Amino acid sequence: MAALVLGLELILVFLLTLLVLNEYGNWRTQHPIVTVAVFVAWYFSFLIIFIIPMDVSATLYQQCLNATVIPNITEEHFNISDPLLVNVSRAIQNVTAYEAKETEGLVPVVQECEPPWSYVDPHVLPTLWRVLYWTCQFLSWLLLPLMQSYALAGEFSVGGKLLASLKRNAIYYGTYLLVFGVLLIYVAAKPELHLSWSRLYTLIVTASNTWGLFLLILLLGHGLVDIPRGFWRASSLSFQLAYTQFKLAKVATEKAEADEELDDVLGEVKKAADYIDARHSLRPCLELIISKCPGEIREKLSEAPKTRPPSSTTATVPTQASLVMLHKRLISAIHRKFRTSSSWLALLEDGFELEDCIRNQPNGDRTFRPTFPVARGQLHSMICTPRIEWFWKCLARQWILKAVAVIIVIFAVMVVWSECTFFVVEPVLSLFAIFVTLAGYHREYFNVEVSS
Repeated sequence: MAALVLGLELILVFLLTLLVLNEYGNWRTQHPIVTVAVFVAWYFSFLIIFIIPMDVSATLYQQCLNATVIPNITEEHFNISDPLLVNVSRAIQNVTAYEAKETEGLVPVVQECEPPWSYVDPHVLPTLWRVLYWTCQFLSWLLLPLMQSYALAGEFSVGGKLLASLKRNAIYYGTYLLVFGVLLIYVAAKPELHLSWSRLYTLIVTASNTWGLFLLILLLGHGLVDIPRGFWRASSLSFQLAYTQFKLAKVATEKAEADEELDDVLGEVKKAADYIDARHSLRPCLELIISKCPGEIREKLSEAPKTRPPSSTTATVPTQASLVMLHKRLISAIHRKFRTSSSWLALLEDGFELEDCIRNQPNGDRTFRPTFPVARGQLHSMICTPRIEWFWKCLARQWILKAVAVIIVIFAVMVVWSECTFFVVEPVLSLFAIFVTLAGYHREYFNVEVSS
């Protein structure tokens, strides 16, 4: 049964990752290596959310079997220092302290330990955690940053692109080396600590986790405030329309600048194409640049001139370095134009829908009439009728968004309070620690997994 649960979770997360990747990516046109790397990164990230509850319930069951204070499995055995896992580990220790206090002065009895419904072999989860941890380390510190920089590099060879990627990530790796250097100096300054390979290995893992925790704190602090505020503001149609119009004005300026930048780069490409003929040694490099230009311009530039133009003697002679810089600028300009154009179209759709919602709110017949009707399937038209669409967009959605915002605020306060009080072992002040402690004491493993 437990193996079936774990297998179903793996399949469920696999399908969820496929859906998200199909929504936000284009696997039909992008490189297979990119698709595989992004899929593995997202799959393992989503998988952590489903594995943590199983790990917590299995740890509580193992604690019941041992009837002693178990070691901090999450922090020491698995070498994982994710804040949530650390908090769960401390909550598990609180379970032991609670049981010891409740049974103080009583005659010991043999506890009947019932395994959790999702309990698997004790060697499965540690192995899975090691695979998840080191794969995520490899992807986040090496593969994904290099792939991102590789795609934006202007060099024409694989080695040149890799070298440019390393240079581009120098600051990113420099921060890691800075944290590692500080920890190394701290260990070297301690006379009772002798630097060995095991300690060096621990320092490398600690430096990586320290940088990750720093980013997590920044993102968590932003999310705890911005997410509930965003839901609350989304409940006001007038505010959303005004904010969308403001963003449209900003994106329109960025879009105009992106178009102008792309036109300037394409003008320089045309100049280089007029100078470099078919027999020139740099013509293959130029052909690669031309292949990334828009279709109508690509056709004009693909035909190499048989002779150089008369003014080419006074013009700047293209070199491989200048073509590398031109290639890099072209890639950046195309990406910027695509990003601003996509944002512009998305904001236009949001603005038209918000205007339709505001305009249809006072309708006495409670029927939604869009300005630009969209062709829909027969099943969708039967389920989402104009009256149901009006009820959802003009009435129910606003109240549901406000309720969700209030719930998220409550959870945000609980998270902040628990993070500030997890170090207090006695009395237990963290709400999540209390939930896990009580559920673990009564062996309610399902509730433990829900609260985790």
